[in-house]
Amino acid sequence: MLQCSSLQTSRLCSFYRRIKMQRATKLFFAALMLCCSVSVWAGSYYYQPTPYPSLTSSGGSMPQTLDVIHIHDGWLNSYYPGLMTFQRDDKLKNGGWGDIYRSYVNFDLTGLPNNPNLVVLWLYNYSTPGYNATPIRFCIPNSTWNTTITWSTQPSVLGCSSYFSTTQGIFNGWDITSWYQNWQSGTWSKYGFLIDPQYTNNNHGTEFRTSRYADYINDPYADGKRPILQFDFTPTLQLKLPLPSGFSWQLSNETGGYECKYSYPSPDTAHQGTNYFSLDFTWKNSGSTYGSTNTPILAAAGGKVADVGYTSGNGYYIVIDHDGDGSVYTGFQTRYLHLVAPAARKNGTALAVNNTVQQGDQIGIMGNTGASTGTHLHFGVRYANDGASTISQMTKVVMEDMILRNYQTECSVNGSGVPQDWIRYYYSSNTPTGN
Repeated sequence: MLQCSSLQTSRLCSFYRRIKMQRATKLFFAALMLCCSVSVWAGSYYYQPTPYPSLTSSGGSMPQTLDVIHIHDGWLNSYYPGLMTFQRDDKLKNGGWGDIYRSYVNFDLTGLPNNPNLVVLWLYNYSTPGYNATPIRFCIPNSTWNTTITWSTQPSVLGCSSYFSTTQGIFNGWDITSWYQNWQSGTWSKYGFLIDPQYTNNNHGTEFRTSRYADYINDPYADGKRPILQFDFTPTLQLKLPLPSGFSWQLSNETGGYECKYSYPSPDTAHQGTNYFSLDFTWKNSGSTYGSTNTPILAAAGGKVADVGYTSGNGYYIVIDHDGDGSVYTGFQTRYLHLVAPAARKNGTALAVNNTVQQGDQIGIMGNTGASTGTHLHFGVRYANDGASTISQMTKVVMEDMILRNYQTECSVNGSGVPQDWIRYYYSSNTPTGN
């Protein structure tokens, strides 16, 4: 396995500038000193799981399966009874002082890019002062594990890389392309990584930040330091957010139908199956004059209207075909549901099948029609009328230079750990062309 010690900052900066949170605008990646020996292809895109609370909005326990919370990452200790169970805090601990600390990481890979040119795992090295750094290696577990793992129930391993050193205070990256391809092809089961330290004596230790790192009081860029997967590939479709430019818009439901409140229904079946690659955006934003009654919906890309109308489930909706033939059974389509009637474009006339639209054309107003419980946009993407997670072309669609799988919710929590509201917003550069 190749250790990356340096990488030009531009692509990570571009990725992170696209993510805006209500809490603050974060440009952490702009300050990172990342350089590396891995060759970076023309298109680099990133996946960084957000942390899920341990409780649901009703105060119950949040399910801990990978399809819900996106990532398992934590550590174990060989000696202390209270630490021999899986520890899920803000660090991945590796090393020891006669005892042993090991870490485990496993991503949910559903819907991530199929057969990319390059895959890099990035971890931010944050080692406790006073530790003697220890080289680490990655091993591939040979059986399943989850957040209930203990020191005595650790899986055996298929094999390990050589030991290598890491650098404190920056992201360190490792080329895992062949491992990822083995997981996707089914050659290996998807059991993630074991991080194993070389030295476990004399207070040796190397630590990385986890997906649960959220110390915003002392570190305003905390969410930038969570584990990242980098994918290099050529996009199959490039979209812009279907909302007005210059503002950040609140996301309330992710691809796959889960969100950090775990509110009813969960999962939302309207975001599963052929609708897996769909997202819900609310009207809440970073400061525009748009609100719950006047938020315009814009075409995410140019194309031809393939369908427009009303159903009891979709409410008023529009489907735009992006390969020019107007058919939903070839190429890509985008879907816009629960609109206020009637759908209109910049000349004020109602849209009809075979009308041509340009990227940024206003195609409707965000509404609450059909099977909807509040004003929002259900935005979906399909290929040949199918948006399932297994469609290879769908996994390489990018919107605002991010893969669709990276659009995720994040919640604020109260003092008891119960999630209160969605706080992750996403920036739009889609300029309206008229109404």
